[in-house]
Amino acid sequence: MSKLPGFDPGDRNQVKKMIDECDKWDGYAGTNVDGEEVMVFVSQGQGMKIMTKHHEKPRWWEVVFYDADGFQEGIAYEPTAELEALHEELKAKRAS
Repeated sequence: MSKLPGFDPGDRNQVKKMIDECDKWDGYAGTNVDGEEVMVFVSQGQGMKIMTKHHEKPRWWEVVFYDADGFQEGIAYEPTAELEALHEELKAKRAS
């Protein structure tokens, strides 16, 4: 699992920098500072989405979309069951 030390998704400049400087496509999985499961998907020069399984809504992933300039575009919710395998796959990939 790759760590994203000091990354603040509330800072548009940090979001834009990550979008601009990542590999062509990259995915990360881990735990945020609140102990919640998180997946981050970045598409170089195109945008990013951050998926969080909050303690208050453990059956849903909150998905926050960002455009190429680092501005938040929207929020959606996806059922947890459909994404658990992807989360585990990303964690295993980054651990190796």
